[in-house]
Amino acid sequence: NLDKISHNLIPGLNTVSADTTLVYIKGPNGNTETIELDYHQNNLHFSFSATDFFFFLRIEYTYQLTGVDQDWKFTNSLNRKITYSNLSPGKYNFRLRAQMQGGNWQGQTVEYRIWIKPAFWQTNWFKFLCILMAVVLIIYFVSRRIQSIRNSEQQRIAQEKKLLELEAKAL
Repeated sequence: NLDKISHNLIPGLNTVSADTTLVYIKGPNGNTETIELDYHQNNLHFSFSATDFFFFLRIEYTYQLTGVDQDWKFTNSLNRKITYSNLSPGKYNFRLRAQMQGGNWQGQTVEYRIWIKPAFWQTNWFKFLCILMAVVLIIYFVSRRIQSIRNSEQQRIAQEKKLLELEAKAL
């Protein structure tokens, strides 16, 4: 009987906050589009629940943030707020399941996509431009050094030539 109830439990996110800013509120249809965040919105607070009016204190939850959690984490109905701090820019999936105590986790898994956009200096094109700029600067300074060496060599040759001409005149 518990397994039948557990199959009917569908958990969902109520809210997602980035520090003190609310970035997601559960819609009427439980929308699961991608939650897009800026690079500085990397401290996330998840609040979730499952709809059950009679046995809500007996509901257990398991959750996982792919890319951060290797395994599923477990919690109960009294601790339905989870915090992740200092997340790196990238794409994550927050997965959530619910069951009645003593069930077998056969219920539906809901998944929310989260994308923390990188800052401009964390993007590949910016890194590429920095490498390109460094290569151009190295080539520029090496060519200037080579030109400087050539100029000093030409001056030395000109002085030697002048010295030989003076010696020839003296003889």
